[in-house]
Amino acid sequence: MTDNEFLKNIREEIEQRQGFSKKVQNFLIVYKNSGGQQETAKRLVEKLAEELSENENLQNKAYDVLDIITGWCSPDMRVWDDSK
Repeated sequence: MTDNEFLKNIREEIEQRQGFSKKVQNFLIVYKNSGGQQETAKRLVEKLAEELSENENLQNKAYDVLDIITGWCSPDMRVWDDSK
């Protein structure tokens, strides 16, 4: 999965459903397994959160995705073992 595909999938999920979900976790796992890096995912979603700043609900969903990316979540939702 490319960075653009990852961002498109995450944006759609945030806009249509939620940010903290098994579906989002699965997108992150596919991204990671295709060579995606944690820092890149973090940077992309931080930028998305900025873009969504005029809609607090959507921005909060982006922050929920960041929680999964950074490991600020329950162990069963973590994607990267080397969370900082």
